[in-house]
Amino acid sequence: MVSYAHRTAFSVIAFALLVTNSAHAAGGAYAVDDAAVDSIGSCKAEAWFSTSDHSPANRTAVISPSCTIGILNHRLETSATFSRMRTSGEYGSSITIKGKTPVPGFDFNANNTFGIAVTASASYNMTSDRYSAVSVALPFSIRISEPLVLLANFGHSHDQFSNTSSTNWGAAFEFNLKPLGFEKLTLIGETFGNDRERDPRAQLGFRFTPASKIDLDLIYGHRLTGQADNWLTAGMTLRF
Repeated sequence: MVSYAHRTAFSVIAFALLVTNSAHAAGGAYAVDDAAVDSIGSCKAEAWFSTSDHSPANRTAVISPSCTIGILNHRLETSATFSRMRTSGEYGSSITIKGKTPVPGFDFNANNTFGIAVTASASYNMTSDRYSAVSVALPFSIRISEPLVLLANFGHSHDQFSNTSSTNWGAAFEFNLKPLGFEKLTLIGETFGNDRERDPRAQLGFRFTPASKIDLDLIYGHRLTGQADNWLTAGMTLRF
């Protein structure tokens, strides 16, 4: 039987890995969200697999389809993220539903310089058959130059299992390597955490975009679940 502590770890992993992306944003397995929201009618499917050097190895497999719909002249990007994890030899599954919409007057897709969005999500732990967490956040995107975009996240979440709340933060950069002659490669780095943890979590990786509708990710991560272990993640995004 999965213990109470393991269930809490499962919900933390699902929350930390939940992200949605757009055509020129971090997304995929990255935790720090951007302010861009896809155009109405566009859809994508993201999938990634992560493994750690913890013994026994912790592993996470995720698939996350999403589509953007129009409601009252506003774009709403919706996603459902399905996660299957193994933590310290125990298995768990969760699903997270998330919505994201741009703040009027600060639509990053419209000005491509500065944007703010609002996100809300709710997670359900299928192992224990109960809701596990809810969260809200404000993602910011700032384009410094053509190849460089900075991201910042500020939010709040509540863990139903431990009945605790936390203030969450994150910062990231995306640097397209076109100035170095590698237009299809983007270097992405991030750090993130919350007010209940002393040490931040971090990821650094390369994104290869062989075609406009395909992204391939290879990412190194540290402390992704709050423990001092290292992670390797391989991911793919398909847009249609």
